Amino acid sequence: MKLSDLTLKEKLLDGKYLWKHRPDYSIKPNNAREEYAIRELEKGYIYFSKPEDFNDPYDCFYGLAKPKCDEKKLRKYFQDRFPGSNRKERKEGAKILASTDGAEIIKNTEKAVIEKVGVASFTISCGNQMMWSHYSNFHKGLCLGFNPNVDPLYFSHFGVNYLSKDEIVAYKPFEYDPTDTEQFQEAIMHIVSTKSFNWQEEYERRIIREQSGEYPFPPESLEFVVFGWQSEQKFIDKVRRAISENGNYRNVTIFKMSPSGNVFDLDFLKL
Repeated sequence: MKLSDLTLKEKLLDGKYLWKHRPDYSIKPNNAREEYAIRELEKGYIYFSKPEDFNDPYDCFYGLAKPKCDEKKLRKYFQDRFPGSNRKERKEGAKILASTDGAEIIKNTEKAVIEKVGVASFTISCGNQMMWSHYSNFHKGLCLGFNPNVDPLYFSHFGVNYLSKDEIVAYKPFEYDPTDTEQFQEAIMHIVSTKSFNWQEEYERRIIREQSGEYPFPPESLEFVVFGWQSEQKFIDKVRRAISENGNYRNVTIFKMSPSGNVFDLDFLKL
């Protein structure tokens, strides 16, 4: 039976949920990634990826920011990073940095922080057919719907700022003082939240952690599991078994996307 409750359908598409697309890796195995979607549901975690794993080479690109440096700030930088050094050593070190390329050395130091960051990406609607095609291997995977209000701290998210063509042409790196903790955090946020207009149709929301890895999510936050309309039955069976074996998902409703009576639209079939 197709979903006839318009209120519920609107709920699936109203932008209040965080939706995460996952492919069916068993169709095109990639070593350990083959069963990612299954294992994540069994263990109840979201994987926060390293920036190097993203498909956009300018995603979390350190060149989006630029440290502002002078000898005084470099001495402060040395003092913060190398507290065991005495004043003379810090001053001499700052002079060496200033006479060579202090900004480049700081850049390499701070770049390492960016490379460790973990990012989990979501979209605001599970009805975006482009997202189903790109991130759920041509409608063969699934989409997980999380209610962020269940745990606002865990799901503390922000939107991506998509730069227009004109903004890209006129773009200047975000300048920050590397010795100012607040400015450095602003620089990090700028780097992880800025992308080209080419990606704007993803309507992406992000959650970040200091390091990549597996972070268990509150099981009651998972309210919807939606399969692509091309999902194979064996994949559906595996996912349902993983949900059952976890045993902690109390609020999950399962759907499968289905061709709609309206051309180019998709409906929700409740399983």
